Amino acid sequence: MVDLNPMRVPPKDADPIPEQPMVATKEEMVRAGIPVHMRDNCAHLLIPLGKCRVEGWYLFWNCKPEKIAYEKCQHYEYLRRVQVAQKRRDEKLGIDLPTLRKANESKED
Repeated sequence: MVDLNPMRVPPKDADPIPEQPMVATKEEMVRAGIPVHMRDNCAHLLIPLGKCRVEGWYLFWNCKPEKIAYEKCQHYEYLRRVQVAQKRRDEKLGIDLPTLRKANESKED
């Protein structure tokens, strides 16, 4: 389970967070009026959230489950992007995490 604290960056050796597949099609997103900058892997959750907001007169307490699901998806997507960026940075710098761990373990002995 991934820690949902937004200030916490996942450790480098954490299990990779799988990428969410695109569920909503381009036509569905156009019909729902989702702006281009919000069409990501969590857009399929934004469609019912937008519909609920319109039907509920934009009262924030009406669509809590939909909003929580969308924000949770966005947070997991952020954590996944952070992991990918860390991995790319480490590859660019030539850092090999298992080798570093072994070196640290041998120093402690």
